[in-house]
Parts: sequence; C-alpha cells; structure tokens
Amino acid sequence: MATMAAIYKLRKPLSCLSKYLLTFSRNKLTQYIKCRRNASSKSELQEIYRAAKAAAEKLHAMPDQEPEAIFANNELSLSDIEVYGFDYDYTLATYTPRLHELIFTLGKEALVEKLKYPKAILDLKYDSDFAVRGLHYDIKKGLFMKIDQFHNIQLGTVYRGMQSVSDDEVKALYEGTHISIEDMNVVSGQGPMHQMVDLFALPEITLVSLITEYFISKNITYDPEYVFFDIRNTVQGIHNSGQLHQAIIKDIDMYLYTEKCHETKLLLENLSCEGKKLFLVSNSGFPFIDHGMKYIVGNDWRELFDVIIVNARKPKFFKEGYRPFRAYNTEEMTPLWDRVTSFNKGMIYHQ
Repeated sequence: MATMAAIYKLRKPLSCLSKYLLTFSRNKLTQYIKCRRNASSKSELQEIYRAAKAAAEKLHAMPDQEPEAIFANNELSLSDIEVYGFDYDYTLATYTPRLHELIFTLGKEALVEKLKYPKAILDLKYDSDFAVRGLHYDIKKGLFMKIDQFHNIQLGTVYRGMQSVSDDEVKALYEGTHISIEDMNVVSGQGPMHQMVDLFALPEITLVSLITEYFISKNITYDPEYVFFDIRNTVQGIHNSGQLHQAIIKDIDMYLYTEKCHETKLLLENLSCEGKKLFLVSNSGFPFIDHGMKYIVGNDWRELFDVIIVNARKPKFFKEGYRPFRAYNTEEMTPLWDRVTSFNKGMIYHQ
C-alpha cells in the first residue's frame, strides 16, 4: 500500500520549515500550537519562529525526484489489463514546444488575411513563458486570471493584455474575489468565464493577450468578446482545414520529439507481443496520422493495432451511440459503403 512518505517523495522538495513541521509527532505538534496560542507578546512569537526555523535549517534537503515518475493512488497489476487504448496527438505523438509557436504564427497570419486585423500584429513574437494552461478568460471584462476550486480569483494573477491588474481594481470590478457558478460557464454555458485547457490554450492565450495589448497601446476601440472568439475560431480553423497538419508534416522532425519515437515503438511492440489488444482513437484524419506513425514506428505501424479509428469527433464519440462506423479506403482516401459489422486488424475506420 502507498504511504504518505511515498507521496511526499514524488513531490517537489519541500521547504525546510515544511519538512520540519512534518517531522513533528502528533503530541509535539500539539505542544507547538499550544505554545503559539499561549504566547503573550510579539517577541515570544518571534522567538518561537526563530527556534523552529533554526531546527528546520539543520535538516538535509530532500533529493530531487524523477519528474517522469508515476504514482498510483491504488495498486494496479498491468498484467491484468487486456486492452490498451491510445490517442494520437500528445500521446503517441509527443510534440515539441515549437508546435505552439507554429499555431501562434498561423493564427496571426489568418487573422490578418481573413479578418483584416492590423498588419502590424504580424510582428508580434510568441512568448513561451507568459501563459499556462488552465487560465480563465472573462470575455466581458477582457481579463485572464487563475481561479481556484472554490471559484475565488487568485489575486496577483489577473492580466489585461500583458499588464498585471492591481488587486484593488480586481476587487472593485468583481465586488470581491468570488465568481458565481453561473458566471463560471460550467452549467448553462452562457457565463462570461472561459477556461483555456485544451492543447491550443497556450498560443490562444498569448494571441489574445498580445493583440489586446496592441489595441490598448494604439488606442484602438475593441470588444474583448469579439477578439476572443475571432482568435478561438481562427485557431480552430487552421486545425480543421488541415493547414496545421500540412505544416507539421512538412517539417515533422521539427515538431516531434525524435528521441521519444523509439520508446513509443518499443512500448507498442512489447504490449502486442504480450498478447494485449491495442486500439487507436483520434480526431485527426488518416493521412496525418499515417504520416506521423510511419515516422514514429515504421511503415508497418497498423499491424500493431487491433482497431484504428480516425476522425472520431471526440467527445461526441463517447456520447452519441447512433453514429455508425465506416471502413476507410486508404488508397482513395474515401469511406466505403459496406456496413461495418466487425473490426478487422489493420483496417481503418471512422465515423
């Protein structure tokens, strides 16, 4: 069984004070708390703190842990698992950070060419250190922010464009820091808060922020909701049109981690040799997946999978049971008309 010690080993090294407190037994910790509560003056509290800090600094720092280590909350024997499923993008295909810059570049070019955004935004440079996935964007107020699990804005994380918004302004705008569940956009889908969590989040956030900053600096009147959906639809468009896929295929060694290809191939071959059933379900089309898998695994990659499904349209794939599967002609790149009654190894299917 996993222990708390095992959990702590997989975390980043704790601060000296945190480690010191963790070494207290229940009784000692209780005594420490009582001592703090009974302190009659500021100087006594400071002395308690200095004593605790001095003891903590004598402890040895925990060694760095393997960042790719896996911790399971429950014991699991993989030998009991008979079927393994994989996505393609960001699962079998491990992309380099250059993909985000590519999406950013294609996105700003499309905004200028198709939506007639100012040509000056073509000079905007991608900042890989600015954004993180999971941010919320208020499409009414034009602000990015971190919101915790209790729907409270994390002060100090709110940005308009590339500029930080003061805590006082945030509190004034939202009459505090709490966001109602209606505004969180998780129930009705009509709220102003949109969370940026998908694989396009980083280039989208950076585009929105840089373009907002440009409009503000040039005194250009804009509606943040229009800008947000212009960018979101544009980025989705370069994906749906195949433009992004074609750019990746053209320079595939630039956008895939070459050193991880051997590991992926070895994993799939080992699972197949052990008699495990493998399936692939991806929203991407066959030509794109085929090109990538040949690069990662080899020309015979299809023989490793018992079922291959492309153009799956997830998440609807998991919810809509009425859509039939169709076999796919890989030479003509068209679906076949025969009804699918069973899956055959090496064949391609889509919905």
